[in-house]
Amino acid sequence: MLHVNVNRPLKNFVLDVEFAIEQGVIVGVYGPSGAGKSSLLAAISGVSAGQSVTNNQLNLATLAPDKRGICLQLQACPLFPHLNVQGNLNFAYKHRPKNNNQLAIDEIVSLLGIEDLLDREVGSLSGGEQQRIVFARTLLLGQSIILLDEPFSALDWQKKQRFLSAIKYLAKNKNITFIIVSHSLKELSYCADKLLQLSRGKIIRFGDTEVISQHINNEQGTTHFSFINFQQASQLAEYNLTKVTLSQSQQVLYINQFDDRNSYKICVNANDISVSTVPEKNSSCINSLQCTFVGCQLQQHEALLYLDVDGQTLLCSLNPLAWQQLAITTGQTLYAQLHAI
Repeated sequence: MLHVNVNRPLKNFVLDVEFAIEQGVIVGVYGPSGAGKSSLLAAISGVSAGQSVTNNQLNLATLAPDKRGICLQLQACPLFPHLNVQGNLNFAYKHRPKNNNQLAIDEIVSLLGIEDLLDREVGSLSGGEQQRIVFARTLLLGQSIILLDEPFSALDWQKKQRFLSAIKYLAKNKNITFIIVSHSLKELSYCADKLLQLSRGKIIRFGDTEVISQHINNEQGTTHFSFINFQQASQLAEYNLTKVTLSQSQQVLYINQFDDRNSYKICVNANDISVSTVPEKNSSCINSLQCTFVGCQLQQHEALLYLDVDGQTLLCSLNPLAWQQLAITTGQTLYAQLHAI
């Protein structure tokens, strides 16, 4: 178990954080700029001294940096310019500690889908491509606890989703602990097991990601979202689509083509869904799911519907007037049209 106890004066407040997690857990750290998120990662890694960080009751501060089993990837983490991409990966792999996580270069290259970048010179990479290679190099350093500070900010959602899925795969199958700082609640909700909300150096909330993210969305008035899991996919190349079958259901959705073997989850914004009480037969929307109305959370300018789709929760945001006109009751069958996936 990793136990973190940080008490460190910063410029405008004291960073005072304590939490504990089991090995192989993914923790997302969320909060506004200047909340102390990056300082927290620095304290855990040992960059800032005098903090109490123990792993399996072993005080990491008493160990040499290469013996702690922790790797910190900063926002600005440059590649070696005199080496190409393959050379950067080889260097990390060659200089990893003996007690490493046993990840191989070929395994990471395949997992992250970066085969086409291996022969590229570092100077020719875009910002997003550099972030992909930096992350691959971080993994190949072989540590069992990996701290990531805004690691995928330059990636579009499709590429970002693949990397977040890789993190989930590595945590589950390689028992690697990840602590990830991000300004994107959606990004953290996609992969994190636990969510830590930080404000002015203090923990506001810490717990299961789904619960904490709903609190944050309600508090900040931001767009709600939900995740739909699927169990199998088939490519429809002629339409540039992928047909997926939902978990515990025979209902299907059509999404943009993807090649991520570790991603079985779709993110859907609540305001990209409309509902009707009867099936929409003459609609251009190709994604429609039969669901059951569970309840509604009324806010000032929003009615947030909770829909059950064969055991999965789908959130739908409606204008309160639309909600009133529907006049639906708990347990009623509805048909949800997903306009953007």
